[in-house]
Amino acid sequence: MCENNIDLPRDFSLTAMENDINDSVAERGIFKIYESFEDLDSYRASNCLSYSRIKNIYHDPKSLLEEKEDEDKEWFTFGSLVDLLTTQRDIPISDLVFVNDKKLPSDQFKKISDYILDNNISTDLSNLSDDQIKDIYSNSGSQVSWKPETKRQYLIKECSNYIETLVKNKDKIIISPEIFNEATQIASTLMTHKWTKYLFMSEKDQERNNIELYYQYKIKYIFESMQCKSMLDIISIDHDMMTISPYDVKTGTDLPEYFASSTIFKYKYIYQACLYREALKAFCSKIPKFKDYDIEPFRFIYISRLRPYYPKIVKIDDSFHYEIRSSGVTVGSYDLPSLLEIFKAADYYLSQIDRGEIPLEPWYLATYNGEETIKRTKIYPY
Repeated sequence: MCENNIDLPRDFSLTAMENDINDSVAERGIFKIYESFEDLDSYRASNCLSYSRIKNIYHDPKSLLEEKEDEDKEWFTFGSLVDLLTTQRDIPISDLVFVNDKKLPSDQFKKISDYILDNNISTDLSNLSDDQIKDIYSNSGSQVSWKPETKRQYLIKECSNYIETLVKNKDKIIISPEIFNEATQIASTLMTHKWTKYLFMSEKDQERNNIELYYQYKIKYIFESMQCKSMLDIISIDHDMMTISPYDVKTGTDLPEYFASSTIFKYKYIYQACLYREALKAFCSKIPKFKDYDIEPFRFIYISRLRPYYPKIVKIDDSFHYEIRSSGVTVGSYDLPSLLEIFKAADYYLSQIDRGEIPLEPWYLATYNGEETIKRTKIYPY
């Protein structure tokens, strides 16, 4: 398997600190010692393969070279905000979020503002040259036929206050009061509803029930000889039952009844469910205290913005997990290859990169000299 541009796996041998743990010490707290990344920055900096990098590569190989989600999208910001409100409760929300009651610029001028900051261009917009302004519009993807002075006027009008807000609130989520209130309502539902509140119990209740909850837990592991990383929204460890249960919180505008029948296929969430469970299996097998724990089926916690007063739990059972992993899934208009097939494609692309063969061609076409066969039915080998 090709390993070009992919980090080496973490050394899973016990560190000196871990060797000092006495066998008589309870399992509580040990799992935290093994987290593969110190913080979110180090996780993002790692070039290991992740779900967000591999989910689209079967048909769009260039996504292998890009991990960043479209963070400008409102749905991404909303989901991140709900995550913060539910999993970072020990941090003052003002340290994480800035509620902006001023009108935000359009997406066009948000991208222009981001381009100015990302490229260290002077924020004194009135003193930029005509050529600089022309380049800013062009390089940020804004194709307008305005005169230079008109571009300057709109740049100052739409971007000045927003850029100032971005600079003052670096590393914070900037959100409108309406979106903040909506996210707060959904977070409250998740943390208080009888179906999901057990995933957000207090430290005292966790200890009383001999359960540990970990949020945004970051791991590094090997899957199909490839170096991978995953960040799991919630991991619940039940020491009495010797089980480890992975969860991911999803929000969206799809109605709850469509999440299991359509949404998880449309957005390829099935790969996340399969890969994350495989990830925990590989990761926990290297930890002596947890190698005999069972990894429970992956569960999504979905809450619709159209019906924010109750969550829906969707469990990926063993048979469906192995279908996603090994056979691929055909549901309605969705014909999705197996996770193993996707990793074969990733290996093929990395080999192409090694040979300097860019741009990349889709693996499923390259394998058959550009030809795709239409099949009447698909038979799965169970």
